[in-house]
Amino acid sequence: MNAAKRQNTWVNVPNLISLFRIVLIGIYLYFFYGKGARDRTIAMGIVLLAGLSDGLDGWIARKWNLQSKVGAALDPLADKLMSITVFLTFVHAGYIPLWFFLGILVKELVLIAGGIWLYFTGRHASIPSNLFGKAATGMFYLAIILLLFPVPALLIRLVFLLVLLLNWIALGSYLQRAWQLLQKENHPPDNQ
Repeated sequence: MNAAKRQNTWVNVPNLISLFRIVLIGIYLYFFYGKGARDRTIAMGIVLLAGLSDGLDGWIARKWNLQSKVGAALDPLADKLMSITVFLTFVHAGYIPLWFFLGILVKELVLIAGGIWLYFTGRHASIPSNLFGKAATGMFYLAIILLLFPVPALLIRLVFLLVLLLNWIALGSYLQRAWQLLQKENHPPDNQ
C-alpha cells in the first residue's frame, strides 16, 4: 500500500490507539467510582496509560508516515475527552475546586471553537502544541502520580494550580500563533 493510500484510510495503528484511549475513559470511570480498596489507584494508572498511549500514537504516526485527517481530529478529541472526564471526577472527589475545572474547560472550549472556525472558514492551518502545552501536560501527570502517594494536599493543589497557569499561557501562545498565521494570510509578502 502506498503512502498516499495509507494516509487516506482511518484504520491504522495510531488511530486505533486513539480509539483505545476513548475506551479507557469508561474503564477509568468504572475504577474511579469503584468500591475496591485499590480502585482509585487503578483509575490513576489508567490515566497514566492513556498519557503514555497519547505519546505513542503520535510517535508511530510520524515514524511510519501514518498521519491522517482522521487521526489529526481523533487524537486531540481523545485527549480532551479524557482530560475533561478526569477533571470532572476530581472535582466530584474533592481533589480540585470547581473553579479549576471551569478554567480548564474555558481554555478547551476556546481551542475547540478556534479549530472549528478555522475549519469552516477554509483555513486548514495546524498549530502544533508548544512547550507550555507540553509542560502543562507533564505537570498534570505529575499531579496524578502525587495522588497515588501520601503527600500534603497543599502540594497537590499547587501542582494543579501550575497546570492551570501553564494551560492558560499555552492558550495565549496558541492564540498569538493563530493571529500571526491570519495576519500572514491576509497580508502576504510582496514578490518584487
